[in-house]
Amino acid sequence: MSTPKPANGAGARVPEHMSDAHVMDYTILNCGHPIVSKHEVVIGDLPVYVHGLDGIQGTETVQFIAHGWANQAKTMDHMASGLIGEIHRMEAASGKPRVRDVLVVTLDQRNHGERVRVKVTNFDIEPTRLITMATIVTGGKVDHQYAMDFLPAVLFPDGEREIVEFMSVGISMGGHVTWWLLREDPRIKIGVPMITLPSEALGGLLTARVAKLKAQGINTYMPESIKQGFYNPTTQQYKGKKILSVHGKLDKLIPLRFAQPKLDEILAQDSSGKDIQQHIQEGKGHAVSPEMVSKAAEWVYIHGFCS
Repeated sequence: MSTPKPANGAGARVPEHMSDAHVMDYTILNCGHPIVSKHEVVIGDLPVYVHGLDGIQGTETVQFIAHGWANQAKTMDHMASGLIGEIHRMEAASGKPRVRDVLVVTLDQRNHGERVRVKVTNFDIEPTRLITMATIVTGGKVDHQYAMDFLPAVLFPDGEREIVEFMSVGISMGGHVTWWLLREDPRIKIGVPMITLPSEALGGLLTARVAKLKAQGINTYMPESIKQGFYNPTTQQYKGKKILSVHGKLDKLIPLRFAQPKLDEILAQDSSGKDIQQHIQEGKGHAVSPEMVSKAAEWVYIHGFCS
């Protein structure tokens, strides 16, 4: 993964060797909706940011956004507002009363944002890059589970509101977190991993990257303990989950060809063709677009608010 450089708009990025199809501009991901309220709460020593808390009335659905590499929770503000705004728009268009409120929760991944402890100057040539990725993705899964464990009590200590469901949306590295949560945590039944690939396919992608680096004379460590975590067999653990896997067709950072064989195995677990689907956006690379945000909102609205 290359070190990003600034592009158009605050929070935007484009890898240096890639085209404009890979521009990531977070400021447009609110999809034209107003920016919602944001409150910081601390669970133990973990700062967590809750979007949309002002004005809630009934039971709640919490939707996590797991950010990607070289990013941080605060860059997700516009996307959080876009997800909430789009869900509210769909509710209004349906003419049906709101079943429950929706909150979006973000947090800094390990060694990102306010949690940076070790600065990585060039991730592409860092010999321990695979070890670092494994620790951050595993830590991200643990942190989101920790937040699910204690967020209801921290937000509503008197039991005045009830959180009835958790969902996960993840971008790039954060998408790995979403896949791992879908695979391993029964509380996450609805998920939208974006511009990423299933954990079962991650080993193949990383092996290809290691081979490329070694050909360039760059040493990369891949201990057996780390390798085992990246080579998971496809199982039936996704059966019954509601998953929308979102991709940019032109993605060069995480090419779809590395994901598709395992995705096909996962898609085959849904005989109805309604519960596990794939969305590929033409003309888009390794970047999230307003269209993708709207698709994610539609998915969680249909499966989390209409069922």
